[in-house]
Amino acid sequence: MNRMHLVALALAVVVVGMTPPPAAGIDRAPGLGDYDVPLYPNGTYVPGIQSPGEFWGFTLGSWPASYEQIIAYAEYLAQNRPNVDLVDYGSTHEGRRLVYLVITSENNKSRLVDIRHGLDKLSDPRKITKGSQAAEIIQRSPAVAWLAYGIHGDELSSCDAAMRLAYQIAAGEDDDSRLIRDELVVCIDPLQNPDGRTRWLGQLAQWTGAVPNPDVNSLNHRGTWPYGRTNHYLFDLNRDWFTLVQPESRGKTAAVLEWMPHYFLDCHEMGPTNTYLFSPPREPFNPYMVEYIHKWWRLVAESHARAFDRYGWSYYTREWNEEFFPGYGSSWAIYLGAVGMLFEQAGVDGSLVKRPEGTVMTYRETVHHQFIGSFSNLTAVAAGREELLNDYYRVKQNNVRPDRGNTGAYIFVPGDNKSRMELFARTLEHQHIEVEVAAAPFKVGRAVSSLGAAANNKTYPEGSLVVRTAQPLRQLIDVILQFDIRIPTSFLESEKKEILKRDRTRIYEITAWSMPLAYDLEAYFTPSLPRINTAAYSAPETAGGLSNENTSIGFVFSCSDDRSYRLLVDLLDGGYEVRCAKRPFKNRDVVYPRGSFQVRLNDNPDLEVEELRRMAAEAGAEVDGIETTLGRELADLGGSEFALLERPRIALVGGFPV
Repeated sequence: MNRMHLVALALAVVVVGMTPPPAAGIDRAPGLGDYDVPLYPNGTYVPGIQSPGEFWGFTLGSWPASYEQIIAYAEYLAQNRPNVDLVDYGSTHEGRRLVYLVITSENNKSRLVDIRHGLDKLSDPRKITKGSQAAEIIQRSPAVAWLAYGIHGDELSSCDAAMRLAYQIAAGEDDDSRLIRDELVVCIDPLQNPDGRTRWLGQLAQWTGAVPNPDVNSLNHRGTWPYGRTNHYLFDLNRDWFTLVQPESRGKTAAVLEWMPHYFLDCHEMGPTNTYLFSPPREPFNPYMVEYIHKWWRLVAESHARAFDRYGWSYYTREWNEEFFPGYGSSWAIYLGAVGMLFEQAGVDGSLVKRPEGTVMTYRETVHHQFIGSFSNLTAVAAGREELLNDYYRVKQNNVRPDRGNTGAYIFVPGDNKSRMELFARTLEHQHIEVEVAAAPFKVGRAVSSLGAAANNKTYPEGSLVVRTAQPLRQLIDVILQFDIRIPTSFLESEKKEILKRDRTRIYEITAWSMPLAYDLEAYFTPSLPRINTAAYSAPETAGGLSNENTSIGFVFSCSDDRSYRLLVDLLDGGYEVRCAKRPFKNRDVVYPRGSFQVRLNDNPDLEVEELRRMAAEAGAEVDGIETTLGRELADLGGSEFALLERPRIALVGGFPV
């Protein structure tokens, strides 16, 4: 037997003699680690009601619950507890339900219609009919707390904590749970971005191994683009609270505004090596915040700190979170009158992380932090319910009283882009801001334009939109409509020092915004609006159609209104040739601006007039038949001043190595 045979025989003996390893799957509980601290020590609960972990069949915090599991448990609570309701408020781009739970005492739930009617009057003191009515409402009404979780889909822990909190409030028989039920109506939005969470959990399942990897640089913590932070169209929903571009935002804000909460929690995660941040924030502070916010930040933070101190957990306030931009959840709610609170927990991506000091933070511990933080906040708000409602009502009273110098108004002059103005007005009205329309021309003695120019003794035309500041939501009106909100000089001094010393800013993110500027409207603010004749705003009838159809040349439509782009897209999608004017031109007695569109019949021999009429009506665009190609003093309609457009082809580029 030669050497090769001997080697082969030896290898065969080794292989035959080995015991094959057991089949290994991924770790099904990577978030547990050694963390076994009870989530709520010595808690007692209504018999027969399962906790989230019991219902799901795994230990809460061992792995992030899926969207389907969260919805199922929310339905279970609503079906099995008489003090719980489940409300749908919308759906995502991928068709997932958006819901919130309403939890309170059975007594409160039985008179919820009366409670909401009374709180509606506190929100708008113009509805109070007698002097003692507000005090009576405050005496008998619970406050409303809205808790919002998981707006960023890759910030996981708060959603699991939300379901544990719902169980605690709905079924807990301890004194604090009863206090919360008696003094509050609690609305829990457990998962604001289910599309993003589902995408992120899929990645984590893909990159999780048989042994959890605590290295923050590993793929089971880093993932790959696109991550789960954003919604289906990769839009950050926590920048959309007053612009309202996404369906999730429109549904959610409508639900919040229906309740007008007095406390609002916005729960997040941050970097894995951090600890826990909660409000109050630091400078700069927006000048339009409700006046009592600082007091309630302090009171609620003290309760939060006591709860965390009992466990010896690390936390901080103020270090990097400032309160200037109103477009985050907890920020936008402040201008409704709520005590807006921000939570930021160090995230561990559903498993565990080894921190720089050598300790290990598990997912179960992060869920525990979020649950205790939420519960302690509710306890503080419940204990101060009457004081909070009084603070809230006093501000609303001042907001609607024009006798205290509150006679200002924002004025928006109508232009050619009617659909832009309509969308602007609808976005304001969605947020319960009252919009009026001038029934006749009017003159204002003193005003300033959106570009900062004085506009004294200016006459505004009939049809101008008017938004008075003497409204219940005055703070929201000012913060989203003001043209130039200045950061205090005292903060700018410290900001300059920070930049010079450390080459970094103390501003978290956005420092400038204005809805009138974003919509490109001719806008003015007057500190004193005279008595004028107005009517409540109603959206105009959508005009659109075809005129002068018996043309032998073709058709034109203006680019001035946003509806024209809907028609342009429909034409290009239909395979029709469209031209765009490089210069102004005239058709009949109408001058069309540069950028307007032309559809020549000789370019489109298959164009049916009936089809064009249908598309124009659906788009709401006004299309006119061409009278003559001769442009006289303006561009002729048959030359190279009309560029032939190409149907755009758009690519979304992603993945390796982008």
